[in-house]
Amino acid sequence: MSWFDAGRGKRQQLADRFYALPLLRRRILAVGVAVLIAAGALVVSIIGDLEFRHARDAVLSEPHRTAVLIDIDHYAKGENEYLIEVAGEERLLDFAHFLPDDSIGARVTYVVDPKDEFHLIAVGEPDDWADNVWRHAGVSVALSVMTMIFMAVVAGRIVPEDAEAVAGRVFDYVEGKLPVREPKKKRRPRRRKRRNGGTGRHAW
Repeated sequence: MSWFDAGRGKRQQLADRFYALPLLRRRILAVGVAVLIAAGALVVSIIGDLEFRHARDAVLSEPHRTAVLIDIDHYAKGENEYLIEVAGEERLLDFAHFLPDDSIGARVTYVVDPKDEFHLIAVGEPDDWADNVWRHAGVSVALSVMTMIFMAVVAGRIVPEDAEAVAGRVFDYVEGKLPVREPKKKRRPRRRKRRNGGTGRHAW
């Protein structure tokens, strides 16, 4: 038996012991995990908003500088790191998605974070830093939807009995709302009446 098979057997034993717990206890655990997920999403949203406001204040108050974009590191998760050359050194540029031109060799404008000299912030366009109610609303809605989906998946893993019951109710509701199509009646072929007594000849 390989170490992978042994590890899989231990995981299966732990899963069996976990699902052997009383249903009420697992429901309480699912609620606690859901609360932690919601709190974590709220903290992430608040931190992101504070970072955006801090960067905007720096762009509006600090002197603008220029540099050359020398490299872009692409990652599998879709997050790219933009590197600029400052005093002969490669430096990471934050908020680079605001760059009007993100091609290699382009001249970019940036500011230095007054609280961290190694934190460089792309200036972008004035509209990028304006208070956009619709943008904040869109981000909030997207984050809320993702959080709810993640909460539902985790809760379904902890209490699969409730997940199956909810899925069955949703299926029954959707099935009851769908219009019932009656099977089409087959049309009988129409018989053609023969002329002239069925002789097939013309009558003179």
